[in-house]
Amino acid sequence: HGVRIAVDQEGGHVIRLAEPFTRFPSAMAIGAAGSEALAFAVARASALELRSVGIDVVLAPVLDLAADLRNPAIGARAFGDDPASVARLGAASVAGYLAGGVTPVPKHAPGHGRTPTDSHLGLPRVSASLAELASSDLVPFRSAVAAGADAIMVGHLVYEALGDGLPASISAAALRLLRAELGFEGPIVTDALVMDAIARQWSIPDAAVASLAAGADVLMALEPAAKVIERLA
Repeated sequence: HGVRIAVDQEGGHVIRLAEPFTRFPSAMAIGAAGSEALAFAVARASALELRSVGIDVVLAPVLDLAADLRNPAIGARAFGDDPASVARLGAASVAGYLAGGVTPVPKHAPGHGRTPTDSHLGLPRVSASLAELASSDLVPFRSAVAAGADAIMVGHLVYEALGDGLPASISAAALRLLRAELGFEGPIVTDALVMDAIARQWSIPDAAVASLAAGADVLMALEPAAKVIERLA
């Protein structure tokens, strides 16, 4: 398949490519409009810009629910707090990216919205039951898969209902949950392994090995990539 080039280009305040690229609105702004046509059009336009410079994977859309407004990691990156609405707009966004020729990677499964803790700075814990996750947090991801998403990003959050105390990105139970609940057979991508949710407790190479062993397919190692590749070899 050759080399794939991925970027965080969500719109709003999470972008890696500024002017002359278009500054598209945040997901929450699109959520306020409530328009599937707008969600599709923005994603397609962004995808066309990315493809014009050779980028073929976008680490978006964010499909977390804005369920805890104290959460500094999600906020305006989310379409909203209603699972059905987020699912509807998220599916339109996925379709738009695909129409523009870019592979979307919806994130951060099984859902980062139920905690006030930012996984960039600590290890969030989610106390929701598996039934609650299935009926709310996972609904937008299920819709994204149905819309054609062929990769999903998993976050660094402990889901207490799974009982293993591990971040989802290195938890075999969490990754099995994604496969079972979403019927998803494509690649699961980790969030950045350099984030404090991981890096405070594990070395990045150790976390990478644990993540692959748990069932992840793509590791976002970032700066320590050479050490991670050496350890995996």
